[in-house]
Amino acid sequence: MVTILHAKKMDSGNYHCWSKYTNGSDALRLDVSDGWANLQAPHYVHEGDNITLRCRHYPGYNVGQTIFYKDNAVIQDWSYVDEYHIKNVQKTGNYRCTKEVLHFGMYHQHSDETFISVRELFLKPELTIIPNPVTAGDHMTLLCDTKLSWHRQRMELQFAFYKEGQNIQRFSSSDQYVVLATELEDSGNYYCKVRAPASIVSKKSEELFIHIQDPIFYIVLKTNLSELVEGDHMTLTCAMVPASYNHTADLKFAFYRDGRNVQRFGFSDQYGVRSVHLEDSGKYSCEVITPSGSVVVRSKEIIVHIQEAFKNPSITVIPDPVTVGDNMILTCDTNLSLLTQRTQVQFAFYRDGQNIQEFSLSNQYGVQFAQLEDSGNYSCEAGASVRLVKKSAAVFIQIKGEKSVDLTFSNIIRLILCGFVLIMIVITLQCGVKKERPSNMKKAHKIQKQVKKHQGLHAKC
Repeated sequence: MVTILHAKKMDSGNYHCWSKYTNGSDALRLDVSDGWANLQAPHYVHEGDNITLRCRHYPGYNVGQTIFYKDNAVIQDWSYVDEYHIKNVQKTGNYRCTKEVLHFGMYHQHSDETFISVRELFLKPELTIIPNPVTAGDHMTLLCDTKLSWHRQRMELQFAFYKEGQNIQRFSSSDQYVVLATELEDSGNYYCKVRAPASIVSKKSEELFIHIQDPIFYIVLKTNLSELVEGDHMTLTCAMVPASYNHTADLKFAFYRDGRNVQRFGFSDQYGVRSVHLEDSGKYSCEVITPSGSVVVRSKEIIVHIQEAFKNPSITVIPDPVTVGDNMILTCDTNLSLLTQRTQVQFAFYRDGQNIQEFSLSNQYGVQFAQLEDSGNYSCEAGASVRLVKKSAAVFIQIKGEKSVDLTFSNIIRLILCGFVLIMIVITLQCGVKKERPSNMKKAHKIQKQVKKHQGLHAKC
């Protein structure tokens, strides 16, 4: 920072500042006047600026009214306001102010004038095209070129593009308009507009007629199947039209999905995926380049939609919950799409990440007489091929302990008494048989009845 004490006319001039990190600032103009009136105005004025003119006087004196002129025409009549505001300045002109200053006992009129040169904020834009000429299928770029004033280099401009008077790209910070693959109907009159967001300044380029030339050949992208399902083999072919183009062997082909390259330029006119997945869906296109690189043709985009072959499997268990000793059955369920009803899906089962049943046509896994150690995280996989396998979420199965036996006090007493009665009956029978040996069938029959009677009593216990 620099301070000028008691400024003099000799201090007038253009001032700059430097630092070791910059090449110097923009110039700042300082004018020192010793006149009775001084018209102050900005030195660098650009179209669209809002500026203020100030009619100052020699300090220490009383003043009266002020009047402003432009090119000798009054623009603000006599008043006690010594400032004049101009909005959206457009034209260069000579400005003057006259002011009443009280000195030597009376008001005297003193004047000062300045010339304000209004500079262009930016140059009239020019529309250019790359490449030129353009052939159908080319990648075409329109560039809206302009140049900002040296004093407004940091200002951000906005650009818009038009074809036949119709807006094709709204105002944005991009000075380019791109057509990925031109067609014959892209021919027409184009122009662009540039504007400064902070002002109302807007400029239009001259119209440029662009003729899209008919290419020496066309290319069409084709698929091997009209409907593709997960796991299918997909082949995209970049076909020539006409097919009789005699330099086919020298051409190179590239393929794109959603604008991103999936196969770089090479001599193969096909792009293949052995087993497609859902993420292979998208907008596909191909591009052909001649050996010289002078002709680049791009096909129209085609939409490839990969349909789901079957849903992610889910695992269920029967019974639920599982108790020790139960026969446990796990089932792996999935749903086939209509296009894959005939597809054979195989299933595999896992516990804690370890395979417990290899892939087979059975979607069930059984455990006989489940034990506590059979608890764990179970999951399954469903697969239609080596490359198309889907896994279920893991399910934690807890094997519960055996059912408890009712050993209440009353049941224990009952069991002891029944056992004691049974023992007494057996002893009594054995003693009776030893003392009496029946001599005839009648006595034997009587003994059998007594035995049966005692057996019935035992059954009740």
